[in-house]
Parts: sequence; C-alpha cells; structure tokens
Amino acid sequence: MPCDSVRLVSCEMAKANEMIMSKAISNVGSYDSYFSQGRLYCRSEGEIKAVKREYAKLSVQAQAKRYGWRFNQVNDDTFEVYR
Repeated sequence: MPCDSVRLVSCEMAKANEMIMSKAISNVGSYDSYFSQGRLYCRSEGEIKAVKREYAKLSVQAQAKRYGWRFNQVNDDTFEVYR
C-alpha cells in the first residue's frame, strides 16, 4: 500500500442519531472518523468498536435524561440507570 493512502473501515449504522454519533466520535478523540449517510468510517476496527461503545453510552444517557431517570457510572464499562 502506498505511503500516501489512507485505509478506512466502515460499519453500517443506518438508524443512528447523527448528533449523538458526532459527539461519540469527538469523545473518543478520533480525528479521522466520520459518519455519513448511515455509515461510520474509521481507520481501524478497534476505533469503530470504541465509537460504538461511546455511542451506546450516550444513547442511554439521552434516554435516561428524557424520562427523568438517574444515570450512574459504576466503572469504565458498567452503568446503572434507575428511577
């Protein structure tokens, strides 16, 4: 592969909320990732997994806030949502 080329991995996420997805990408700190026409583009599969994990967290936070529930982070990958 030439040194001036960039390899991108894509993942279909047609039902994703664009605002939440852009926030998830920025929270992960991925400057080459972007979301366009229902597809997420990143440099590696690991980066896609990190963005998807952050997207899931932000989606649950948004729904908890919408319904007036409390959202508590137990550790890095564990959260509690309760009334």
